[in-house]
Amino acid sequence: MCGISFIKFNEDNANQTIKKIYFKQKGRGQEGYGFVTLDTMEYHKSKHEQEIFKLLKEHGGKEILFHHRRPTSTDNTVLGAQPIFTSDAYYDCVYYLAHNGSIQNHTELFTKHKELGIKYSSLGDHNGIIGYNDSEALLHELAMCIEGKQKMDEFDARGSMAFVLIQADRDGNKLEVFFGRNNNSPLNLWHSDNGEMIVSSEGPGTEVKTDKLYSMGQDGIVYVRDLKMYTWVISITKPGEFKTRYELEEQLKELKVQKDIGENLLKQENDPEEIYRMQQEMVAITNDIRRVLKELGERAKYIMPTTYNGPHKTKIDDVDDEDVRH
Repeated sequence: MCGISFIKFNEDNANQTIKKIYFKQKGRGQEGYGFVTLDTMEYHKSKHEQEIFKLLKEHGGKEILFHHRRPTSTDNTVLGAQPIFTSDAYYDCVYYLAHNGSIQNHTELFTKHKELGIKYSSLGDHNGIIGYNDSEALLHELAMCIEGKQKMDEFDARGSMAFVLIQADRDGNKLEVFFGRNNNSPLNLWHSDNGEMIVSSEGPGTEVKTDKLYSMGQDGIVYVRDLKMYTWVISITKPGEFKTRYELEEQLKELKVQKDIGENLLKQENDPEEIYRMQQEMVAITNDIRRVLKELGERAKYIMPTTYNGPHKTKIDDVDDEDVRH
């Protein structure tokens, strides 16, 4: 369990409101801290509360993403603290992620991302153990969808998740803020007509809807699109076995290779008994291919039941909170 707070004010400094929300939700984690000030894109992390608030006082601003952590995947290290940052060359932009929750299939996602050439910035020595923060798997799944490097229905992160993701260009200019949650993690939104916003685990506002990817760009308007975020998915054809979409696609490729090899060998065989045995193997492989194709089709229909034709403007009712800034 971790705590998230993102604040965007137009004129006022956000430092005190960040501290106020932190002390309200302090029980969500006190074992690792970090923030990025979007005014300047200054980025700081620490293992200690006193040190992080000293840094916040010196480097705060009007727009801040703050995270406090109770570690679930690594020990309390500065490397494992959030927000997690990536400037990997695979992407057009850079990203900062604050995540509350746990990604259950991070091992499979790490392999998927590694094969694409993506390097995890949190990978390293965590108090003598080589590992990475499982939240980084979520960062890359989101960034790939946002940049169109995979479709929205190919989002494969599974687990509990509430998050705020900052997208910036490579010159250090903020482009967009993304946030969302599934039904296992809380996330509240306060939003005003003049573009000010607070997103937090337990701060002011109302809880955002589940399975929606919210975003706000320079126009101050909040956009919404569908993004199915499963806590855990049981395989459709093999109860109790979990497979990501990526794993199913890799399995399909392997089965097709086996089928091609088998067909070529069958053409060269003359022994009737061996031909019969090989034909039975080919029937089994063909049935496996049909099963995987069916599962991929069912997964696509289940993950994205509606068609998304681009962001649409949504009106979010303001929440009266006289004490937001003080």
